[in-house]
Amino acid sequence: MRMLLAIPGLYNLFQHAVGARRACRRIVREHLRPRAGDRILDIGCGTGEILRYLPPCEYVGFDVNPDYIAYARRHFGGRGVFRCECVSQATLQDLPPFDLAVAYGVLHHLDDAQVDDLIALAHAALRPGGRFLSVDPVFCERQSLADRWFTRLDRGGHVRNPDEHRRMASRLFPGVRVEVVHGILFVPASGVIVDCPRGGA
Repeated sequence: MRMLLAIPGLYNLFQHAVGARRACRRIVREHLRPRAGDRILDIGCGTGEILRYLPPCEYVGFDVNPDYIAYARRHFGGRGVFRCECVSQATLQDLPPFDLAVAYGVLHHLDDAQVDDLIALAHAALRPGGRFLSVDPVFCERQSLADRWFTRLDRGGHVRNPDEHRRMASRLFPGVRVEVVHGILFVPASGVIVDCPRGGA
């Protein structure tokens, strides 16, 4: 399954089958809340599907999977810039500050040290008053057995609980807001949305 999901077309088909597109549209509308003209940094952009739900904006997406990036450029190249590399302090030096940074379904693929690095990069990339939003599967209280089982099937090996997300994000974003959502997919699965406003300079 992991190898199959590395193929962009099959990955998108699977995402559509489990209701991930519907979930993404809802999360963009209710939580990311982009405005026309915003500068948006997408860390781990995958196939660029989030652009279906964004208004006209200045979008830059990073991903290390060359097949995902090739797919994104073919389908959304007219709406954004896609770079096949890891985000780093060096790459950020070449880019103006962003209004929004998003890591959608990324953090649960990273160990704690890598998450700390990603959060630091997102903080550095944002203008004062900007926001970083992460969305990931979660282990949480009162989670059904089916939900927990499905979450364990995920390719990411670092699914965390809400308190762990809050602790890691609040090191640089003291005003972090953490929300657990249920029932946003067609399968039993819960997610955690971490909303991190950046303070002043």
